[in-house]
Amino acid sequence: MTTADDALSPSAGNMPTHHPRRPKPPHTQPSPRARHQSVHGHAQKSNASPADMPRHRSDVRDQQQRISPARRQWVVVETLSAGTRPSVIVDGSYRRHFANVNRVSIATSAAVARRLQPVVDHCAISGQSQLDIVQLPSGTALRIVAVPVIGPDGRVYGVGLWTGAMHEATPPIPPIGTIEWTAHTGTARTSLALEHLLGVPATKRVSERTLPDLMARFDRCDDRINLLALFDPSHPVGSWTGTAATRFTDTGRRHLYIAARTASHQGAARIIRGIVCDISDIAPPPAADLGSMTWRHVPTKPGHAVGIVDINTWLIHEWITVDHPMLNSWLHQSPELHPDDTTALASARTQVLDTGQAMRNFRLRFRGQLRWLQVRAEWTRMSNDDRPQALMDAFPCPPISIPLPPVAP
Repeated sequence: MTTADDALSPSAGNMPTHHPRRPKPPHTQPSPRARHQSVHGHAQKSNASPADMPRHRSDVRDQQQRISPARRQWVVVETLSAGTRPSVIVDGSYRRHFANVNRVSIATSAAVARRLQPVVDHCAISGQSQLDIVQLPSGTALRIVAVPVIGPDGRVYGVGLWTGAMHEATPPIPPIGTIEWTAHTGTARTSLALEHLLGVPATKRVSERTLPDLMARFDRCDDRINLLALFDPSHPVGSWTGTAATRFTDTGRRHLYIAARTASHQGAARIIRGIVCDISDIAPPPAADLGSMTWRHVPTKPGHAVGIVDINTWLIHEWITVDHPMLNSWLHQSPELHPDDTTALASARTQVLDTGQAMRNFRLRFRGQLRWLQVRAEWTRMSNDDRPQALMDAFPCPPISIPLPPVAP
């Protein structure tokens, strides 16, 4: 195995592909109908019936020729957690749920299957593209190309795998983005590749997004409930896969396949890493979710903001604001809560679970602000299943006017 900066280029030049002539079908005894037609001339003999044609190409022996279409497709392997073995999430045209690396379509022989895991490991450790040559028992040589997928923190979150003959040009790797969440805040760091997949213009791309800001980029997110379970400190889920469709932008809509794993279990510092693959070419984006689109256009009261809260984690994952200079910041930043108000918010969460409603006043401030903003919020439980959700209506409290004592004459 060698590290190759030119691993994405053909290693044997632009050699023409040899297409052998199709051999004639093996000789068989002509049917009675065929013998009858032979007396009518050569023109009729050239129009053979399908029933008289051979059922299969029994003379084809070249395994390389049969599997070449599969080899032209990329396999995406996730390396999100150091505590788990790398696994397959995309195999050409198919989505996989953390599948075995040795059982992918490009593992066309035992010799190739044995080399895939070492190539992935070398690519993940080095952070560089890898090129491996495999000699098959037939004498044919295959190239295995591995390309690292880098996360926002500089780690390798995944590896793209491709195999092909020595003369075949390596196709471009499909777009792949990466993301890293901090579990207790829901704040995510995103790669530039993911910002591009989300359709964010270059002038508006950021390296950090809140959970509601990220969700606002989608007009459909399937299995969101189980995605939120990744952030639950009481019942954390170790892994998740799901699909999402981006909202229409100048670049259109995209269909994304997302795989995520819990990468660290150190209490509040728990980290969740994800890899995002564009599958639009193999599965066009489904229609937008009507419920989400309706929800995002619900009018709010003047000066109010409305959000959906996952009660178990107390994370806001949908947010609607009016043109309020303070509450609008909540979409893009996780506010700092006043230390003296954390107990009141904890009791509000318990009350919502017990009675279905709660109301509290609390103070918060955003990055770069010195003064605390007094906010009043009302929570109404919408569901009470394993992942109960609540509607939150928040608005800044009006300043309290304290009457001055009367002035003595």
